[in-house]
Amino acid sequence: VVWAAIALLRNLTSRSLLSNNASAIAAQVAMILIGLPIFLVHWLWAQRSARSDAAERASAVRRLYLDSMLLAFIIPIVNSTRLLAEILLENLLRMRIEPLPLDTDLRFSAIALIVTLIMGTYHWHVRRQDDEKVRQEDASVIIDQLFIYLLVIAGLLLSAFGVAGIIRFIVKSISASTVTPFDRDALAANLALIIAGLPLWTISWQRAQHRFADGDVWEHSSVVRKASLYLIVFVSSLTAVVTAAILLANLLLELLQVPSSSGGFGNAVAIIIVSAVIWAYHTWVLQQDAEVAKTVGQAAAVRRIYLYLDSGVGLTAVLVGAGGNLTVLIRALSGPGLGLDLREQLAWFTAALIAGPVSY
Repeated sequence: VVWAAIALLRNLTSRSLLSNNASAIAAQVAMILIGLPIFLVHWLWAQRSARSDAAERASAVRRLYLDSMLLAFIIPIVNSTRLLAEILLENLLRMRIEPLPLDTDLRFSAIALIVTLIMGTYHWHVRRQDDEKVRQEDASVIIDQLFIYLLVIAGLLLSAFGVAGIIRFIVKSISASTVTPFDRDALAANLALIIAGLPLWTISWQRAQHRFADGDVWEHSSVVRKASLYLIVFVSSLTAVVTAAILLANLLLELLQVPSSSGGFGNAVAIIIVSAVIWAYHTWVLQQDAEVAKTVGQAAAVRRIYLYLDSGVGLTAVLVGAGGNLTVLIRALSGPGLGLDLREQLAWFTAALIAGPVSY
């Protein structure tokens, strides 16, 4: 019903209303007429049960439904916000002001944003009413934590990609004499990622942090929290180390006079900076958590998995680097010498050998 309504509004605001969209409008109206009664009958039935039965209002199935609907609306809200911001920023960075055309992505994004924002706000209101009137089941709390930390990770990823893109733009602007229209469009896209992702991360992360600061027992012993934080720490540290190894390998290729097609110095620097900041902040959060609440049970198991997995990755890199360099040495001594192919392998294996101990 929601997406049929969005498509219907898009068609009704189109200039070619009767000529091109008549059949589409008919299909969308039919979808709403069929789907809306089905939704209303069952939703009003569920709401009536919730008002008369506290167990219904506190059930994990109801919380799973509400969180799923919220997630289904938050995704297009964030994406529409990103598209709107990107279009407006592109016009701003190109130093031109144009009238807002009806038949563009701007109209499409604005309609989707308004409709999904209304529906998301309604479901959030229902969810808050449930929390105020009853204590949620244990399973509902876990579902709620999964929902919150999924939003945390999604918002963090969007913001990280945006910040990395801006750093890449700055590095390229310093090294290059001119900034092309393509570069400005890329800057607009990365700024739009931050505009869409940063509020998502900030709101969801603050909610999680407030729960922890308020002494919530579930939050202190949460496996979901520990798994999410250690996943972020592991991925960010691995990304930083791997990118640093690639950058080091390319530097070694230049020293060994081996042609390299990389040339992505700005991109590597951006990834390393963003990954290092994310790793440092979330490592600090984990240390603060450990001072407040002792890590026991499954949460402690998550910590062990992270430590041994990170160590295993680092040790593997060391063994690959050492074994690879030994192979290069044997081939160089038994053959015509250190040719182009062997010099290239030497650069990559040496980079792995140097980067491996950092993780290990």
